[in-house]
Amino acid sequence: MSIKLSDLINFIKTYDENQMKEIRLGIEKGIDIAVYADPKYDYLQMREIRIGLQSGVDLSIYANLGFDNKQMRIICIGLVNGIDVSKFADPKYTVDQMRQIFKGLRNGVDVSIYADPKYDSGQMEEIRKGLESGMSVSIYTDPKYNCYQMKQMRENLETNKHDFDALVKRLSALLEEYDMSQIDQLLVGLKNGVYISKYADPKYDWQQMREIRAGLEDGLDVSKYADTKYNYQQMNQIHIGLKEGVDVSVYSNPEYNWEMMCEIRKSLTHPDKKGE
Repeated sequence: MSIKLSDLINFIKTYDENQMKEIRLGIEKGIDIAVYADPKYDYLQMREIRIGLQSGVDLSIYANLGFDNKQMRIICIGLVNGIDVSKFADPKYTVDQMRQIFKGLRNGVDVSIYADPKYDSGQMEEIRKGLESGMSVSIYTDPKYNCYQMKQMRENLETNKHDFDALVKRLSALLEEYDMSQIDQLLVGLKNGVYISKYADPKYDWQQMREIRAGLEDGLDVSKYADTKYNYQQMNQIHIGLKEGVDVSVYSNPEYNWEMMCEIRKSLTHPDKKGE
């Protein structure tokens, strides 16, 4: 069948130089260019479809205008590697989100925990890394935490995982050093992802441990009151003051009982009510 010169000229005019290059490369490789010889695809998309054809993958999954060339590439790589790309081959995911789901699938973790566009790629990465470490990530999978907060919580959990393993190995010794209420505070701290080394000391009773743990969970500088010279009620007043942002050094004196500390704290929090 002969092709009219006018039809050939019109065909060439339909595509820009880069698109024509991709079509020519496809012809040279002996692949079916009809799959991508369409001006609706830019040359980068054409390139990814051409590479997919050369690799023998199922193009129906990503020869879609909803995907840009980078998304197409991730899907193609997944198909070539035998990965279930249906978990991320969706235009609702950015290429970076797709990449994190792809990595999770490749590493054998349950990506359903984070394969959701409500998480940005940075959050997905932190959840994926936690899963790959074999930890329970439910503590920090709330999307209200940004990726930096998630990273800090994950690293705390990783540190505490080693602490937990050490605790298990030392269980019999622990039962001699700590009472069950103290051990409970250590376990709660491990569960909540805080550095239990800040209070894992039998010199603290369980109530003091609780106050230090609570301060760590609030992200406070517990060194201001993690000292046995304070009883747990005094610790609590310093803890509250730190949360309120007052200068706790004004009343961090172990000679003040907790009631006096409370009065001073309230005067610092509401100076206009001082003396009432």
